[in-house]
Amino acid sequence: MESKQGELNKQDWKSIGRGALIALGGALAIYVAALLEVIDWSTVSQYGYLIAPIASIFINALRKWAEGK
Repeated sequence: MESKQGELNKQDWKSIGRGALIALGGALAIYVAALLEVIDWSTVSQYGYLIAPIASIFINALRKWAEGK
């Protein structure tokens, strides 16, 4: 069921929450990689602003793949 303009229904909030969790997962993946020293930040620091969104996209793709959609 679609919400009216200017309103958010339960489905909208679930979608917003899911997106927030995916973004948080991307940021967490980068944080863990930094803690484990998996990534050499001295060589990729100029691309750091791209890494978290790419990680979030990857997490979302894995989620969709696991759901079978």
